Amino acid sequence: MIPIANPDNAFSLINNTLKLCGRRKARIKLLHMITVPDQVPLADALTHITEGREGIIEAMLYLRPWFPITTTLRYGRNTARGIISAVREKKINLLIMGWHGRREDKRFNLGSIIDPVISRSPSDIIILKDCANKTFKDILVPLYGDYNDTFSLETAAYLLDSDGGRITALYLPGKKKHQTQKQIKNLLKDINDSEINIGIKYSTARDKVRTVLNASRYFDLVVIGIEDRFLAHLGMPSTSEIISSRCRTPLALVKSSRRIISWTKQWI
Repeated sequence: MIPIANPDNAFSLINNTLKLCGRRKARIKLLHMITVPDQVPLADALTHITEGREGIIEAMLYLRPWFPITTTLRYGRNTARGIISAVREKKINLLIMGWHGRREDKRFNLGSIIDPVISRSPSDIIILKDCANKTFKDILVPLYGDYNDTFSLETAAYLLDSDGGRITALYLPGKKKHQTQKQIKNLLKDINDSEINIGIKYSTARDKVRTVLNASRYFDLVVIGIEDRFLAHLGMPSTSEIISSRCRTPLALVKSSRRIISWTKQWI
């Protein structure tokens, strides 16, 4: 599922949707949430539909030759709640969203829409920041030793330029090197793509944020997994959220809903 806000938002997601879903027999659902202000009756929701409709038409023109497409228009007071409800009702496996990268409300770690979606959506999630119309030949993938690692590497493999490139896995847990090598070999087996050039680096630095941000300057794209968000209940951002907000390199923030089964083995 791809939430579409307006034509610019639609265009920024099209290229990467083709990369992420093009190798699979994907079924794409386009969603436009009409957010109705509190002072406006819900019955007048259709008066706010113009930009969203244009965005969906734009996306359909580009994606329809490649995928079966269905569209959904919803209206309500809360955009995040509407997206989460649509994901649950439609039994979506993967949600692809765009993010401007700015935190406009200090009550949220990333944003008033992104935060609830990350916390409550039952699907896999890929959030793209500054990724429109770019070619990625050198991708950095920080790994934390958790269930998001395989999904992070898979996402990087799909976004990597088809003419060739390199993925660098930066392992951060600080475990012994021989244990780390074994774990990454198991991750690479899960990806199941022997043609991809993947290098491995290790870091034992305590400051993971600085380590990733310094390394990101030498790459075209950073793909990073969203850590468990128990800190969000205390009003504290996770390491990956801090990196996502500060990183100046194009970035994909990902979350796996499954601890074992790979998303590339399922319908999107």
